[in-house]
Amino acid sequence: MKMTPTRTIWLIAAFAFLSVACAPIVRNHGYVPLPEDLALLEVGVSSKENVQETIGYPAATNTKYGDDWFYVSNQFEQVGPTEPREVNREMVVVSFNEAEILSNIQSYTLRDGRAVLLTRRVTETNLGRVSFIEQMLKGLGRIDPTSIFEPE
Repeated sequence: MKMTPTRTIWLIAAFAFLSVACAPIVRNHGYVPLPEDLALLEVGVSSKENVQETIGYPAATNTKYGDDWFYVSNQFEQVGPTEPREVNREMVVVSFNEAEILSNIQSYTLRDGRAVLLTRRVTETNLGRVSFIEQMLKGLGRIDPTSIFEPE
């Protein structure tokens, strides 16, 4: 089989397409402050305002069990048609005391294997365990039949 210039171009194009199609796609999400910026903060001295000015506002906060700010960054990699997988995770937790002064800075990575629930999105209703039919029947009791037939 003789290699013509057209056939050579097609082979090079097919090889380039296949090599690009198998290249990993990397996506970065979130933000974690740089170590140099964290070094500017002083535990026991820096206030919340100082922390916010130095490293920015966090992705999530926790005020239920103390006052913690969470900075989280994830890196996902996808090769071809496969599902993306998380290859890197960094998390910095900045804690404050009751006086809103910096009390601790902790760093975690994906290797630490810590699962942190950043938010719990649950909508609570005041209906309790009342079914839809019960709600409809209770609503019927509030209708005043005389208001329907009253002339204007």
